[in-house]
Amino acid sequence: MPVLPKRRYLFSAYVRTEQITTDRGICFDIVDPRHPAEVQVITAELVGTSPWTLVRAEVTTGPDTQLLDIVVRRIPSWRFDNKLSGTVWIDDVSLSPMQEAGKDKAG
Repeated sequence: MPVLPKRRYLFSAYVRTEQITTDRGICFDIVDPRHPAEVQVITAELVGTSPWTLVRAEVTTGPDTQLLDIVVRRIPSWRFDNKLSGTVWIDDVSLSPMQEAGKDKAG
């Protein structure tokens, strides 16, 4: 996703899960692939069964950031029963610029 440097964005997505197993669930990983040390945001993980849930995160881009990768991810589990199963639905994913405090829409 193309973005501007030194800006704040709001990431949001609706996620529904059904019988996601293990202690580690599904999350979104938002990272600058060219400068990974500048931006990395990982959303809360969803496990088990949940209705449609709004997942949100604020993302602030670095001084050199012009592109963000948004990846659906599952961080590996260290448990013996670590094999993932279940179903995930994802809808209405967006990354929107946030208005800076004290500025109106005109500029």
